[in-house]
Amino acid sequence: MSQHRPISPIVAAALERNREKLNARFARARRGGAGLDGEAFLTHVRETIAPIVESAGRVAPQSVDFVLEGLFELSIELFAAGLIGPGRKSAMIAELWRRVLPPAGRALDRGARLVAASLSNAAFHIERTSGARGNEWINCMARVAEMSDSSAEFLEAGKVAAWRCGMAQYRGGALQAARGLRPALAGAILEVAETDVCRVLDRIGENPWLTPSAAMAGGTHALRIVGRAGAFRGFGGEFLAPPRVWQHNGDLIAGDGYGQWLIVCDCFGQVLVRHDAQAPPDPPPPIGVTVDGTSLRVGNDSIRIDELRDVSSIARTEHTVAVTVRTSHHVFLIAAAPEAADAR
Repeated sequence: MSQHRPISPIVAAALERNREKLNARFARARRGGAGLDGEAFLTHVRETIAPIVESAGRVAPQSVDFVLEGLFELSIELFAAGLIGPGRKSAMIAELWRRVLPPAGRALDRGARLVAASLSNAAFHIERTSGARGNEWINCMARVAEMSDSSAEFLEAGKVAAWRCGMAQYRGGALQAARGLRPALAGAILEVAETDVCRVLDRIGENPWLTPSAAMAGGTHALRIVGRAGAFRGFGGEFLAPPRVWQHNGDLIAGDGYGQWLIVCDCFGQVLVRHDAQAPPDPPPPIGVTVDGTSLRVGNDSIRIDELRDVSSIARTEHTVAVTVRTSHHVFLIAAAPEAADAR
């Protein structure tokens, strides 16, 4: 016989108070065509919603009914979409509800549905972004959940954590959000002391390849491969053919003859975003970059990289050089960065 999690008295009382309303909401969804498994949904209420409501009730007893109703209604929508429940499309959303929402009692007080919906959406997109580290994001959010005092603060922390875990396209907004967080919360996400948060944000804001730990440690920088963007579409990547790169309005663009992508990259990750910039005919090599065999020179610095045989294109921005070769579906990203830097 399976063992179910016991429901606390505070949750049981809330379920009893709201039974008629919740049952009507469930029945209305079924009549509307939502394919809802009643037994599976009841298990979700007992095993997943109840611990979150109990946590919220401990810090804000007046919020219990509000949190219960919001999470119940959102759960119906997620079940109907197949994102949670039997045959779910997203393992990360289930982990979010199981590990991140229960300790976030204060953040759920008057924003339970908003927080759960926003973070579920974030989890879904992180899970489907190549190179993003979903488990790391869940761990980070679980770590800061109890520290967050409001729904707004918790959602801002989620932005910073997503960037920290590989969603480089959020860099600008995440840097701004991190400056608005309490230093203790920002420090927990960036894994630096709260007294060092401002200095770290200043330094990594100036150099996208400087990690928080490297910002604290200082030291020398040297040219090295800092990332590889893209892969063959047959192996889950973006490119059907070996790509070429060029610079467009200060950004790095990669194209394979079938489509174009904006390369968004920093020390935390590399993401390709669909773009409409067409490749210029025979773009000239970027100023200050030369290749001789497998040796790459950028200004006064040089590096030998055996992978750079038969270079097909080079593009450069202020901090990053992108290189492609005729035999690879990767875009090699090269920058002056701390040799021991580790964003993860």
